[in-house]
Amino acid sequence: MKQIKLLGKLFLLLIIVSCSKDDDNTNSTLPENIFGKWDLYQSIYKGETSNYQHTENCEKDGYLFTSEGNFKVIKYDSNCEIIPNAQGKYEKYNENTLKIIGTEGFDDVFWGYEINQDNSELRIIVPPINSSDEFTLIFKKNN
Repeated sequence: MKQIKLLGKLFLLLIIVSCSKDDDNTNSTLPENIFGKWDLYQSIYKGETSNYQHTENCEKDGYLFTSEGNFKVIKYDSNCEIIPNAQGKYEKYNENTLKIIGTEGFDDVFWGYEINQDNSELRIIVPPINSSDEFTLIFKKNN
């Protein structure tokens, strides 16, 4: 049960830190293999893997990355309604890093990311925030 609560807190933390200032520098290309809906299913924190608990009888929580460079966190409440969450822009910063550009008032966020060879699994590596350990969110492609 502690792992479920920790995973929920980590997901919420990721939503909060996903916000950032607008930036006019959009020269980077978008990684095509990230386009689409990705369902969250696990996280790794301090070496421990936890399964994510989705809201029962609802669509799966996750992230949506569009070909226009927009991203959106999708999370459902107990009535299967989408909870308003972080959204913004993203771009490829370098080979294994996404630059997240979101809500005004926050700094840009840089996430490491990996997509497996058959494009079915996405790992987002969130760097340490305020001296906490980094954590990894693992998503499955929603086809």
